[in-house]
Amino acid sequence: MTALDLRSVIRKQGFFIGGSGLAAGIVLGLGVVAGQQTFGWIRLPTDIYAFSHLPMIITLRDVIVIPAIGILCIFSATQVAIHRALKIHARDAIQTEK
Repeated sequence: MTALDLRSVIRKQGFFIGGSGLAAGIVLGLGVVAGQQTFGWIRLPTDIYAFSHLPMIITLRDVIVIPAIGILCIFSATQVAIHRALKIHARDAIQTEK
């Protein structure tokens, strides 16, 4: 396996795993916000606050910026993994497994 092949494999795995987590987080986060707006799951004491439940608002900017930051984090973590993997020689990896 060449260095280019190794980069490709790690990059694909990193983006698949990171992208899956990012997608699940986006869906779960939007679901919680929609549920809170609809059902008011998180209640607040009305004698202290003017609201009976915790208000949550999601904007288009949030939906764009937060996943973009997530993608940058995934890319950075993948680059670190590629860099570390390329530093390991196959012979050394086999010897540490014995």
